[in-house]
Amino acid sequence: MDAGKLNTRIKILDYRLIDDVWQWVEAGGAWAMPEYKERVIYSPYAIARPGVKLTIRRQPFTPAFALDMAGKHYVVATVEDLPTERYLVVTAAAMTPMLCVGEQPTITYDDLRRPVYGLPQITRFYGVLSERFVNWMQDKPNAEITQTQILTVPKAIALVSGQTVTVGTDVYAVTRCYLTDEYRNDYEVVRKEDA
Repeated sequence: MDAGKLNTRIKILDYRLIDDVWQWVEAGGAWAMPEYKERVIYSPYAIARPGVKLTIRRQPFTPAFALDMAGKHYVVATVEDLPTERYLVVTAAAMTPMLCVGEQPTITYDDLRRPVYGLPQITRFYGVLSERFVNWMQDKPNAEITQTQILTVPKAIALVSGQTVTVGTDVYAVTRCYLTDEYRNDYEVVRKEDA
């Protein structure tokens, strides 16, 4: 490959705790050769998104990182090492990180083993929200709208089923936790409202 084709500057972002908020911060940069893709699958639970396939020089890089290219945030889906060359091929989906606030009740027990509820534990973090990939069919009409989304966050954020999460101004309940990915966690979050 001709190194002169690496003509687009990208920022490599790492997920760090700064001022009590987990957020993406610049950890480095690289020159890349971008190729835009119509569909990038970054999670088996969410729908595919538009994205990019980037060729960059080989360096310590995993899907735990995110990218910023021309002011647009990208969630890394795959990293492929080209063994015969000195380059990595990175596939990433274009996403918009949103500020989230997770609340988890604090429960202790008194001498009689009765639960004592304290102030909730608050976690502030940035995550990406996307539509859930599902084959859906409504069996009967109802007057309630159920909105199911997938919240994708790095491994540093651990939520539990039943916990509430505020994404932007909407409050969701965590219903399922998908924790098997090595670099990120996916959570199915649900919001219900009257039709």
